[in-house]
Amino acid sequence: MARGKHSLAGARESIPAGGRRSPSICTGGSPNPYTTANVCRSCLTGAGAAATLLRPGAWPVSMDKPVLDTLLAGNRAYVERDWDPADKELATPPTLRLAVVACMDTRHNVEKVLGLKHGDAKVIRNAGNLLDDGTLRSLVVAVHLLGVRHIAILGHTKCGMTLVGRGEFRIARSIAATTEVPLHDAMRPDFQRWLGGFADAEENVRRSVQLIRNHPLMPKDLEVVGLLYDNEDGSVRAVNGVQESPGRPANPSPSKTAASPTAPAKHTKS
Repeated sequence: MARGKHSLAGARESIPAGGRRSPSICTGGSPNPYTTANVCRSCLTGAGAAATLLRPGAWPVSMDKPVLDTLLAGNRAYVERDWDPADKELATPPTLRLAVVACMDTRHNVEKVLGLKHGDAKVIRNAGNLLDDGTLRSLVVAVHLLGVRHIAILGHTKCGMTLVGRGEFRIARSIAATTEVPLHDAMRPDFQRWLGGFADAEENVRRSVQLIRNHPLMPKDLEVVGLLYDNEDGSVRAVNGVQESPGRPANPSPSKTAASPTAPAKHTKS
């Protein structure tokens, strides 16, 4: 196949027993550092991204020993070389009084991307940097107990959560094949909404910013900003919240992809 074409052919077969990296690469170009399959970077960021991410077997196991051994060995190395005793004295409020909600995507390190030091911010990560119930609970604790006064929503381009609509059945089929939940139960009517997929990463950030700004449990003077990381060049740009339009309610209903805990009832003094 001529160079410049992209193919997954042989990618899985190039991983020998044990999961060690093979020197072979995708015929389309440079090795991809994010997977032992060595699929080229273009396959993951160009038109072939959906086919690559959704292809069964495209992401072989990369560890050559049990995960527990890997993690404990990594910790021993951390304690010997990198652990800073000063970490014990870090104050409860983060240094910048900042919380960052980011995607769990492995292609960017939140602290490095934003120039943050250890202890500067509370970082909350999940699939698609969504404001689900767990994330909102963490933000409520961060704001009302841990001194956070600024929140940043950090989305990114080429987010895999934009592919959930096409991968919904594959996810449900995997659940049925590996658990005791039958396929028809996994594919309940609200399954895709529960997964939290979205069509546009930037618009997802806009909705999240607006949701926090108008959330009944969040202080009105809380600073909330939206950011979008570009996986192509590492840059970050600001994303404004959804603009209010004439006649639009000041406190819009939360997106169906974001859970909103019920605010305590307000009691009027007699």
